[in-house]
Amino acid sequence: MEQRAVAEFLNEVGTSTFDIQLHINGTHRDACVYDSSTRIVKAVVTTTIAAAVAVLIMIIIIIIVVVAVVVLVVVVVVVVVVAVVVVVVVAVVVIM
Repeated sequence: MEQRAVAEFLNEVGTSTFDIQLHINGTHRDACVYDSSTRIVKAVVTTTIAAAVAVLIMIIIIIIVVVAVVVLVVVVVVVVVVAVVVVVVVAVVVIM
């Protein structure tokens, strides 16, 4: 009965059959340490991956913003140059 209760508890917690076997065989502490360290490693890896993805997304957004600003500046410069050329051409035509 006790083994079944331990197995059900471990099943709820989400440990593997290997961990349950360790508990039933009486090495309770080792199995808990193994399970806890595994979960900590999984949590750290998941957090690291999430942070890396977030940084990557931020870098991509920054690159998009920089490209957009450069394109905007180029468009403004082209519009100003075209406007100046049109004004000069109109002035020359009017003077002639």
